[in-house]
Amino acid sequence: MFKTTTFTLAAVIAAGLCANPAVRANSTQPEDAMNLSKTESTDFPSTIALEINGKTRAVLLLRGVPRPALNPVYGPYGLVMTRLYPMEERAHEKHDHTHHNGLWYAHGDVNGYDFWIKEDIKVTTCAVATSDGACSVKMHCDWTTHQGETICTDRRAITLRDEGEDLIIDYEIELIASHGDVVFGDTKEGTMALRLAPQLRHRGEAATGAILNSEGQSNDDAWGKRANWVDDWGEIDGKTVGAAIFDHPDNPIHPTWWHARDYGLFAANPFGVHDFEKKPEGTGDYKLLSGHSLHFRYRFIFHVGDAQTARIAERYQAYTQE
Repeated sequence: MFKTTTFTLAAVIAAGLCANPAVRANSTQPEDAMNLSKTESTDFPSTIALEINGKTRAVLLLRGVPRPALNPVYGPYGLVMTRLYPMEERAHEKHDHTHHNGLWYAHGDVNGYDFWIKEDIKVTTCAVATSDGACSVKMHCDWTTHQGETICTDRRAITLRDEGEDLIIDYEIELIASHGDVVFGDTKEGTMALRLAPQLRHRGEAATGAILNSEGQSNDDAWGKRANWVDDWGEIDGKTVGAAIFDHPDNPIHPTWWHARDYGLFAANPFGVHDFEKKPEGTGDYKLLSGHSLHFRYRFIFHVGDAQTARIAERYQAYTQE
């Protein structure tokens, strides 16, 4: 488990979120964080089926893609919850934003480079383990430009488990300033992201979806707002299912802003203050000094029913105690 950090909004403001970029005082040295498994290997396949009790719940994409991703993700009743394009073509899927690949983590301005669309996040080591009722992944990634310069690195831990018909994915990432200072820039293009199946969007062909956040804001009104969680649900093959993302309260700059779109994208983005709140450019810049690291925790729940039926608010409160 990563060592996490705690921020209050007052502390974030005091630390200078709305001023010049500066390292946050409670970022940690990477040696204080999760140690990578000794079984982690540089020799791994392009894709790995992540199984729970013999059933594939997601496919991990490692090679042949610009950044690692889970796609497809199989939710309740074995339904595909993610848009398959650009990996595959399926009815009703819109062929836009080819960088939106299932469930992934990236950001659009890292020392001025766009890792959301253009640059590569390369998996360097990966290990997958299964146990009764769970599947876990550990991997190490380099954020490398097309010119071959590594800007920073990360460590990730992903755990999948079933909870009744629901699929729970815990996603933990440690961003490491391993190659000098790193500025995560103020842009809406990021960060912990999910592109949903077309039926779950709330506008467009085959759309049946609705969006709700923890503050009671819905659909278009949820875009760019700060919230503890966002949920999106709709109907696939006659069954009401949804996907929620939880922002852990120990995350830096909690509650996060949400890049939640009507076409099926929603993403937790702690840096995009300028775009979301129309503040001066650079307001949300976050500078991480060389040798320091930054930790984030998220939970995805692919669930039966709508937000109320799935008890999303109640389950978020339980998550805050973990």
